[in-house]
Amino acid sequence: MTKMKSTKRALLSAVLALMLCIAMLVGTTYAWFTDSVTSGRNTIVSGNLDVELYHSDATVTDEEVTANTKLFDEVALWEPGVMVWEKLTVKNVGSLALKYTLAINVTDVTVVNGKSLTDVLKVAVLNEQPTRQNIAAAQLQPLSSFVLKSGASLAANTGAESFYVAIYWAPGANDNDYNIAGEQLRATLGVNLVATQDTVESDSFDEQYDKMATADSVAELEEALAGDADLIVLGADLELADTLTIPAGRTVTIDLAGCTMSQKNVQTSAYAMIDNTGNLTIKDSVGTGKISYEDSTPYTNDPGWASNTISNKGMLTVNSGMVENLTSEAVMNYGYPHAIDVYQGSVTTINGGTVKSLNYDSIRMFCNSETLATKVVINGGTIVNRVSFQDPHSTRPGYGILEINGGNFVTTSGVTANVRLLNFCNNCNNMKATVTGGTFDKGFKTQDIAGSGIKTSDWLIMGGKIVVTNATELQNAIDNANDGDVIKLLAAGSYEGIELKGALAQNLTIEGTEGAIVKGIRGVKSTSQLKIVGLTLKNVDFQDKGLYFDDGKTPWNYVKALTMTECTFVGSGAGDAVVGNRLFDVGSDSPGSNQYFDIVIEKCTISNAIQGMRLGGLDGNGTVIKGNVIKNIGHNAITLRSVSANGVVLVEGNEISNGNDRALRIGTNSGSVTYKDNRIVNCGDSEDGSNFKANTLGTVVFVGNTVDGAAWNPLA
Repeated sequence: MTKMKSTKRALLSAVLALMLCIAMLVGTTYAWFTDSVTSGRNTIVSGNLDVELYHSDATVTDEEVTANTKLFDEVALWEPGVMVWEKLTVKNVGSLALKYTLAINVTDVTVVNGKSLTDVLKVAVLNEQPTRQNIAAAQLQPLSSFVLKSGASLAANTGAESFYVAIYWAPGANDNDYNIAGEQLRATLGVNLVATQDTVESDSFDEQYDKMATADSVAELEEALAGDADLIVLGADLELADTLTIPAGRTVTIDLAGCTMSQKNVQTSAYAMIDNTGNLTIKDSVGTGKISYEDSTPYTNDPGWASNTISNKGMLTVNSGMVENLTSEAVMNYGYPHAIDVYQGSVTTINGGTVKSLNYDSIRMFCNSETLATKVVINGGTIVNRVSFQDPHSTRPGYGILEINGGNFVTTSGVTANVRLLNFCNNCNNMKATVTGGTFDKGFKTQDIAGSGIKTSDWLIMGGKIVVTNATELQNAIDNANDGDVIKLLAAGSYEGIELKGALAQNLTIEGTEGAIVKGIRGVKSTSQLKIVGLTLKNVDFQDKGLYFDDGKTPWNYVKALTMTECTFVGSGAGDAVVGNRLFDVGSDSPGSNQYFDIVIEKCTISNAIQGMRLGGLDGNGTVIKGNVIKNIGHNAITLRSVSANGVVLVEGNEISNGNDRALRIGTNSGSVTYKDNRIVNCGDSEDGSNFKANTLGTVVFVGNTVDGAAWNPLA
């Protein structure tokens, strides 16, 4: 019994000891021994790509090149033997290594008789300052879009490279062909610098992680598009056999890098060389790259489809390079070729480069949705031939947005407008074109179905102004003007034969634009009086008879207020034999036959005519002729023909020069005229006072005037 109890106690003790050991072993996972190591802390910093360009010439030392810098700007007029140079320095001020391409940028080239400055100007890159001796021995290259440096590498932070660039007219046997009578050949020169990240930084695998995709063949281009590269750089000219598709959801930039992507095909259905449903950006880091397509189909009838260089159904941005459609005129009549054809829900942005169709629409907006806008924004670049903005449906409204903020719009001879507003419906509430900038050689044209009654002003918005682009539109806008309307001459060119007729009884402003010339605004006698409550002409350029009202011997002219500011009147010459060639002719010689109040002519330039300005029938107290420049006038510079007893006229601060007769003349004056601080130079015979003549003097005051620098008061 005792032995059995002893055995039980031993077993119990063993079990307890075992449990204690297990508990102690478990405790070692957190309680027996401890140790720790803390590493040094790494700061993670993103790299940045930052390149700067500096220039110096004979007068400038190490000046940073900005958007306002003018390079190669020392010569006003080029001729054989002339040379200019710039020292250019490219600096890498970023924390990443880079590669850069620098090219000459040539724009705004004028061509006369097939000749341009780009034919004769050459460029050379030298390691020392150019001289007439070393430039002759240098390797001269054609000027147009010449690549100065390509693929040059610069280390991070401090990398820099300097060299000299010379532009030289090397004398040649045919130089006299460029001496064109009455013409000046022009070109604008600059440089274009593009930097990309160099493949020198490494990750855990290699230094290739930041390398963009390079496509030297069509197969490599398609492979890169199927991958995930953000930037694809062309390494060679590529000729496509089939449509290149940018799929939906794909965001990619194609750098043409001076290469040409082309295609010439015979089509059997609607076609596009590039079909974009993704987000595609086109750039050209070199300056000569292009995307070029030509439809060579021998059409015999209208197939009703388009042949496009790019069809955009997603997002398309053109920053540089050229997108062109070279389809011939014969094919154009049927195939509707476009450089860029845009569809519902798409957004197309042109920031630079050139978009060109050989004969037809460079950009067509196909606005065939009520809910998805077709949007085109043009901020810059050159658009050759039309932008066609159209709603193709006759039964429902379309949805289109066209914004023109800049750019140079030019046309070939067979195209009649820069922008065509083509409407087939009676509701254009969702079809709006906004214009805030740009230059246009032929302007805008509205083409509507019969009876739609849609006008250009229904489509175009320009700061509340009525936009007109030709004489017909200007005349219509004047005839149908409402009180307070502002008419803007948007396009360059001639606005000729404009008439103010009937009752123009509202305040109306006509604003000019650069290159717009008005050849006469004529007030004509009609069955009713011509009434002008307020006509303002601002920045309007006139030629020949600029502004004139028919001389009527009956009281039919009535002008409440006429204001001209910063206008230009240019006649056909002071020696013109045409009797009555007056640039500004208002009113009659007969007192009381006209009523003119509050005429203001300020800061205008009047030149080259038999007479400058003639004002008659001045009955109001607010006529001011101030701060004008009047020159090269054969007869009277300023004539006041009939100032009534109520008339008050101030002639102040005008500069009258190079006339052969009188600077000032008063006809019949029974009112008050003040001549103040006018400067008269080389006009008539100042010694015998023939610079001034008055038939009936009335109240006339002279103060502070000079003739050829001497104080002048012909009444003293």
